[in-house]
Amino acid sequence: MTDVEMLVYDGIRKTINRFRENPFFYFTESDIHASLHRDIMEGGSKELVHREDGIAVSLVHLEYPTNFRYEKNRLLEGYGNDISITSIDNEAKYGDRG
Repeated sequence: MTDVEMLVYDGIRKTINRFRENPFFYFTESDIHASLHRDIMEGGSKELVHREDGIAVSLVHLEYPTNFRYEKNRLLEGYGNDISITSIDNEAKYGDRG
């Protein structure tokens, strides 16, 4: 397992155990998201934060938005060069953004 995979695994394990021990600490799904985010990031600043020119950017986010509507069946096979990251296609009648 890579360092990143181990950090994610440990974060998930910690969140699950905390939920099992105190399920009423969590009122909404976003409470669990926040707990999971903290547990994944804890101790992983070297692996999970990109630093360049004095700027730090977390690589772990609750959502990764897209500028196009995705097709679920193409998520695994990939889009190749079909989608331009500079264009926005919101007219599609399928899929979701984000």
